[in-house]
Amino acid sequence: MHGDGRGGTRHRAAVARSRADAALRAAARGRTHAARRLVAIAGDAAVSAALAARPATEADLPALLLMMRSFCTEDRIPFDAARVETAAAALIDDDAHGTILLLGDAADAGYLVLTRNFSLEQGGVYVLLDELFVAEHARGHGIGAAALALAARQARDWGAARLRLEVHHHNPRAKALYTRAGFRDDHRDMLTLDLASTA
Repeated sequence: MHGDGRGGTRHRAAVARSRADAALRAAARGRTHAARRLVAIAGDAAVSAALAARPATEADLPALLLMMRSFCTEDRIPFDAARVETAAAALIDDDAHGTILLLGDAADAGYLVLTRNFSLEQGGVYVLLDELFVAEHARGHGIGAAALALAARQARDWGAARLRLEVHHHNPRAKALYTRAGFRDDHRDMLTLDLASTA
């Protein structure tokens, strides 16, 4: 019986050690996960801070229009080259209504269009993120998330309380990017009246 007692003690000690080791491994995994999360957050912030962006100029229009055509094709939006060029040129010429920012050191990683708006419901001035496009060769490096952070900073600089955008139902990937950045789904439909065709 004495021998059985020692065996039971050894067994209990082994179980305790096993549980302790498991707890330590779990804690290590938790620390590793937390460390990875901190690295990811730091990486996103670094990309956001490092993202080069500058206002588009008239000389940029040809290259900009090519990116805008790609944006419309990917998002299934009809592309009227003349109308888009006229609107883009007007925004470049007079920034009272907003801005077009070219992304990347070579200004070819994509573009961002922000416009100023006013709404009683939104508390006055708000900014519309009208278009965000990341060129295919620049994808997968966090530029989309960094561009959203850049858009939010610009909106705050303009005194806006809110930044809004539209996303098509057939583009869940874009919607996921926006919701991760903090945008909420207002569960509304956007309706449009073409004034030229109804005059």
